[in-house]
Amino acid sequence: MRNTTPFFKCLGPLLFGRPPASEAAAAFAKFSEASSFSHLRKTFGSYIPNNLLSQNVFRSKARRRIFSLDVIFWSFLHQVQTPDGSCREAVRSVSAFLSRKSVSDKSLSISQATSAYCQARNKLPLDMLDQINTHLVDRMQKHIPEGNLWHGRQVRLVDGTGISMPDTALNQAQWPQTKSQSPGCGFPSMNMVGIFCLVTGALIKVAYGDRHIHEIKLFQSLWPHLEKGALVVSDRGFCSFASFASLKARGVDSLMRLPEKKIRKAIGEHLPKAAHFDVLVNWKRPRKSSLRCQRASMFALSATALPTRVFELKA
Repeated sequence: MRNTTPFFKCLGPLLFGRPPASEAAAAFAKFSEASSFSHLRKTFGSYIPNNLLSQNVFRSKARRRIFSLDVIFWSFLHQVQTPDGSCREAVRSVSAFLSRKSVSDKSLSISQATSAYCQARNKLPLDMLDQINTHLVDRMQKHIPEGNLWHGRQVRLVDGTGISMPDTALNQAQWPQTKSQSPGCGFPSMNMVGIFCLVTGALIKVAYGDRHIHEIKLFQSLWPHLEKGALVVSDRGFCSFASFASLKARGVDSLMRLPEKKIRKAIGEHLPKAAHFDVLVNWKRPRKSSLRCQRASMFALSATALPTRVFELKA
C-alpha cells in the first residue's frame, strides 16, 4: 500500500520511482538540452517539411553553400533558445557542424567573424517562418486526443501584449510611439494579440498593430480563425457586448471577465449573500453598439438582449 507523507519528500521518488513524463514534457526537455544546432536539427527536423528549408534565398554561391537557409534557420533557433546565446557562439556552432560534415574539404571552413552570419540571418523569409508555424500548429491540432477536449470542444485563449523595438527611422514611421512620450524619447512600440490553444499551448494566429490600435480591434481581425463550436476565454480587456454577440452569431461561445463596474451594474440588487453563486442577467445592447459594429465591418446585431452568466468566486 502506497502512502503519502509531507515529510521526507525526496524518499518518494527513490522508493516508488518518478511518474512517467508526458510527451510534451519529454519534447521540451530535448529542446532545452540540445547542445548544438545540429543536435536540435536531428531531433526536430522531421517535424518541418524539407521543401520549406530548401529554398534558395541567397545569391552568393559561397553563402548558399555554407550559410544555407537550413543552416541559418536551425542555428538561429538554437541561438534563441540558448540562454545568453550570442552570434559568435552561433558561428562557432556552424563551424563545428561543417567540420564534422566534411573534414577533408577545407573549402567549408569559415571565418569566426559574425558579419556574414548576421547578414544571412536578416534574410530569413518571414513568409517561410509563417508557413512553418502554420504547419506545426495544424499538425498539433489534428493529433489532439478527443478526451483532452473540454466537453468535446476546442478552447481558445486570447491575450495581448506590447513590445518595443530598436529606435530606427523605419520603425518609428511604421510603429510610432505613444503621444504621451516626448519626441526623441522612448522606443517604437507595437501591440500584439494572439489566439492560443488550451490543450497544446500552440500560438494559432497573431494580429499586429501600433499603439494607436486597440486590442479589441486586433481581436476582431482574428475572428475568422475561430472555428464554430469553440469556446473563447479572455480577460476583461476584450469584454464587450459587441464581442459577445458577434462571436455568438459565428457559433463561438465566450467566457470573459466583466469589469467590476459592469458587474455591479449588471447584478445590482440581485447580488446574493452566499459565498458561491451564479447569476443570470440580461445584458442589453448599448445604443451605439450596432453603429460601432458597422464601422468595424461586422454584421449588424439583431438581438436586443444577450443573456450573460456572471460568476463570483470567493475563497
